[in-house]
Amino acid sequence: MHISVISILIPLVNEIPEELTLRDTSIAQVVGFGLFIAFGLLAITKLLNKDVFRTLFMANWKGNTIEQYVKEEHSIKSGWSFILIVNYWLSFSLFGYVITDLPGIDDMTLLLLVIFIPIGWLFLSQLNLYLCSILTGEYKILVQFFYFRIVGAQLMGIVLFVLCSFWILSNMPSRTLIWLVSVALALEFFIRLIKSTVFARQKRISWYYIILYICTLETLPLLVCYYLVVKGVQV
Repeated sequence: MHISVISILIPLVNEIPEELTLRDTSIAQVVGFGLFIAFGLLAITKLLNKDVFRTLFMANWKGNTIEQYVKEEHSIKSGWSFILIVNYWLSFSLFGYVITDLPGIDDMTLLLLVIFIPIGWLFLSQLNLYLCSILTGEYKILVQFFYFRIVGAQLMGIVLFVLCSFWILSNMPSRTLIWLVSVALALEFFIRLIKSTVFARQKRISWYYIILYICTLETLPLLVCYYLVVKGVQV
């Protein structure tokens, strides 16, 4: 297992350059302009709340105390919290635009990648949670999953901003960026899944409903986004 992991990581590490040089392509210009806007959004967020990055990091490690933490330390109803969501959408969209540097992209796929995939990744699962809370009446339990998803997306927005910035300032291949982003998204997904499962078990929810939740509210939006990407992109 140890050897297999190393064999996977070494090609990626070898593709990461030792120095940063700005790319000079039309895609890089668009992404660079978008990253400049994203940097401005993060700067405004920092001005509005000087501890925002610390509280965001801590919020992503909270389990059954997440509701209390977002009310006292990391309010998701604040203006700076909304800006973090906008940064998530913008950074994710810029990543989608980077993918268009690969062959096999048509105009419709470009539109889906740049606009709808980031929205679907976050808001489709949130809509499912909201509808489920109406049907079951378990709002107090499902709202915890809502918080997990929001703070996870906010953190992923910053991670995507950093990775796309490194891509534009280096000779890193687009495929390497895709692998790094995929790993980051997978880690966020599985950590959130573990937190949700542990919280549900603490509330004595049966495994039947937990598995149903994972399959419908978590995995289904992921599969929809994956299908939309793979359908038009031949990586």
